[in-house]
Amino acid sequence: RTLAAHERALWKAGVLYPRAGRSRSGAHHLLSHVLGFSQGEPPPASSPREFRDIDRRIAAEARKRGAGTVILSSEVFTTAKAVPAVREFFRDEDLRIVVYLRRHDHWWLSCYSQGVRMQSSPPWGTGFEAWYAHQRKRPTKGDYRWLLEQWAAVFGEERLIVRPYERAQNRPNIVADFLEAIGHPALAAELGGELPLRNESLGERELLLIDAIQRAGLDKHLRKQLVGRIRQRKGQRKGQGFVSPALRRELIEENLADYAWIARRFLGREDGRLFLEPLPDPATPWSGPELARKVSGESADQATMDQWIDAE
Repeated sequence: RTLAAHERALWKAGVLYPRAGRSRSGAHHLLSHVLGFSQGEPPPASSPREFRDIDRRIAAEARKRGAGTVILSSEVFTTAKAVPAVREFFRDEDLRIVVYLRRHDHWWLSCYSQGVRMQSSPPWGTGFEAWYAHQRKRPTKGDYRWLLEQWAAVFGEERLIVRPYERAQNRPNIVADFLEAIGHPALAAELGGELPLRNESLGERELLLIDAIQRAGLDKHLRKQLVGRIRQRKGQRKGQGFVSPALRRELIEENLADYAWIARRFLGREDGRLFLEPLPDPATPWSGPELARKVSGESADQATMDQWIDAE
């Protein structure tokens, strides 16, 4: 969204963030879908032509703007389902693959929040641990080394630019870090001011309410309306989180060997440190989400729904 909002500044620097291939979110989800990286249903498009003509339209935009650099962005590329198709699609281009990796305790929680918001009638039980057990049925999900190896096998390690997704290492912010990483420091300085918050995480109460609504068998439009109202609530409170410090530590420690391999191989860090944030202390007191404790021993879904109805 930030790159799309500053496309004119990019044009002046010979950089294009194409309109072709973008979904409504501003990311190039239509392009990743065409290349075989889709998750679930196709992303919304105004016409079938949007899918058919993406390659031609990207090339036309690049010629029109005189762009020497073209940026294409879609988180769906992390599924690594069809990497050879990317090489074939861009066979005449000098391609670089930029990958941002987030520490697993933060990454899994972000995925959980997104899963609750997006999935109606979910196939997993209530709560993070039930969701996490369901996700681990796919052994490559969250396997960063496997992800990098898929791309490196097709393009070579030298074409991968790997960056930690961590506030302390993305200064002054993620956009500036990205532009610096791809060789545009002047743009990084120009666009690297304070960014508006996007996709801010929900409060614990709100996420639990959305989870209950998703399981309530409501009409699609009513469900969407209710979820939208909850997401827009002011003053959402974030407590101690859905995951205990002890479990967060486990999520990190099971990946420490891969972190060290990535840090040495792709970032040249001999100390093997990929992330700088201190590890969670398992002894830290933790009581779990407040609303979950209140409905303990009852039908969590119904009790949560009743409390939401009362509050509204």
